[in-house]
Amino acid sequence: MKTLTGTEPLNQDRPRPVLRASDWVVIAYLLVESALIVLFARRPESEWLFNLGINAVMAAGIFLLTWGAERSRLRVVRIVRDWYPALYVLVIFKQLGVLVPAVHPATTTTFSSPGIGRSSAGTRVRFSTRSLRRS
Repeated sequence: MKTLTGTEPLNQDRPRPVLRASDWVVIAYLLVESALIVLFARRPESEWLFNLGINAVMAAGIFLLTWGAERSRLRVVRIVRDWYPALYVLVIFKQLGVLVPAVHPATTTTFSSPGIGRSSAGTRVRFSTRSLRRS
C-alpha cells in the first residue's frame, strides 16, 4: 500500500505499546508527588533531589516495561509488567516519610517495633497534637 509520499507505511502490523489504567494512575501520582516536592522544598537538598530522581526513574520504568512487554516473548517481562505497582507502593510509601513533614511540619511520627528488651505488645505510633492545641 502506497501513501501520498510514495513510501510504505512503517510497521503497521506491530502493536503499539498501550499504557494501562494502572500505569496512568501511577504516573499521575508520581507527577503530583514531584510537584509537591518542588513546592514544599525549602532549599535544594540531596534528599529532595534524590526523590525527584527516583520519581523520574520510576516513570521511565513504566514506559520501558510497557515497551518491553509488547516486544518480548519472555514470560518474566509480562509478570513484572503486571506486578510492578506492588513494588512501587513500597517505594512511594518510603518517600512519604520525607514529604509529610515538609507539607505539615507540626506532624511528627514515631514508629517503633518490638525488639530485645521491649514488650511484645506491638507497634507504637505517636502523633503530635501541637497543631491541635490552642495558644
